[in-house]
Amino acid sequence: MSQVHIYQGAYTYSNEILYTWDGKHLYRGAYAYSTEILCTWDGKHLYRGAYPYSTDILYTWDGKHLYRGAYAYSTEILYTWDGEHLYRGAYAYSTEILYTLDGAVPVPVLVVGLQL
Repeated sequence: MSQVHIYQGAYTYSNEILYTWDGKHLYRGAYAYSTEILCTWDGKHLYRGAYPYSTDILYTWDGKHLYRGAYAYSTEILYTWDGEHLYRGAYAYSTEILYTLDGAVPVPVLVVGLQL
């Protein structure tokens, strides 16, 4: 996978790059420097830092919901994804749409990037 950048604002100016995504790690800034790794993604869990240690699980992803922590408890649903929109909470209510995405960055990674 080629690198994907997350930009601040409406334009893709290189000086507006906030984060870089390489398919496994989210980096602060425009370059994939190991010292700038914010989180690691394994397809199900998002981990704090550069390594997938179970003690560092931030979120769990099941393809539809993002859960706080290491387990998919319905009481821990933070966001819902329908393939196009990211909603706050457990349900896809149009009043709760936060973002519309093209899917280039996995939802859990995007959420962490937006919270930083």
